[in-house]
Amino acid sequence: MSDLLARRLPARGAFEEVWFIEGSLDAERAFWLRYSLARTGSGPLEATVWAVAVEGDLVQAARESIATDPAGDALVRTPFGTLTGQRATGRIGALQWDLGLDARSGHDHVPETLARLGLTGRHYASPGLDLRVTGSLAIGDISLSLHDAPAVLGHIWGARATTRAWAWSHCSAFELHPDARFEALSAQLTLGPVTLPWATSAVVEVYGKRFAFTRTRTLFRARSKVGERDWYLDAESDGARLRAAVKLGAPEHVARIGLTHVNGRRTRVRNSPLSTLRVQLVHPDVGDVHLRSHRACLELAKAEDASEGEFAPHLGF
Repeated sequence: MSDLLARRLPARGAFEEVWFIEGSLDAERAFWLRYSLARTGSGPLEATVWAVAVEGDLVQAARESIATDPAGDALVRTPFGTLTGQRATGRIGALQWDLGLDARSGHDHVPETLARLGLTGRHYASPGLDLRVTGSLAIGDISLSLHDAPAVLGHIWGARATTRAWAWSHCSAFELHPDARFEALSAQLTLGPVTLPWATSAVVEVYGKRFAFTRTRTLFRARSKVGERDWYLDAESDGARLRAAVKLGAPEHVARIGLTHVNGRRTRVRNSPLSTLRVQLVHPDVGDVHLRSHRACLELAKAEDASEGEFAPHLGF
């Protein structure tokens, strides 16, 4: 497991930490698991487990929350779901899972300089950029067996949600390049009343080589265009050129999520683990590489003001 796993946020004061696993078995079956810990001010620590499973036309989603103590040796431990560095288990609603986790590489999307300045408010890294999952996932009476299924283990932490919007995508299930991995994040940060330009980080692994686009001096130079259902990005770093286009999957496979952060900010999210992705990477070491997949994860999110109507944390389709 990547050493990024050891970067925990102390469970003191206002607190927010999220771990998620998202991946697919094939072009019609996918899953998304989300374990979170949060505390507002001096209130109790609350753990929440969310699960989404897609099996063809059958889509199930469930969410449970409970007041809890710090997780001890586990990343998150609740009566309805536990996450460690090697295993994810849970049972909520019609969904049940027991999955072994094998993370083979990781990536930190926030440069050290930016993290020290505290501009991001929250931090995102992938301890499992190349995560392989083995075990079982049940949707009611349907039982699915997973063996080295491609997925991602992501980690978000920090009590200050300062992001006005974000777009995130991951894929480790490319059609003609099973060794390839891709992940990118664009975030529109705010400093008080000022909204900054999109900051974009990305990483591509292919043919045994890694190409990272995560330097402080290149974050704001990348071109990122985020739409209602799609995202286009164009980035350059150290002689490498990356272009990517990703579109949300079928409407019935898009989960709609409402988040309320510990600092009061509210965010509406759309997430699909069966999205379409095209990547072009150009570099002298690998030439002109084209990657394609219908099994990419895509998440698009926007913050909203309290004046925009009633709102409560929720998960649905």
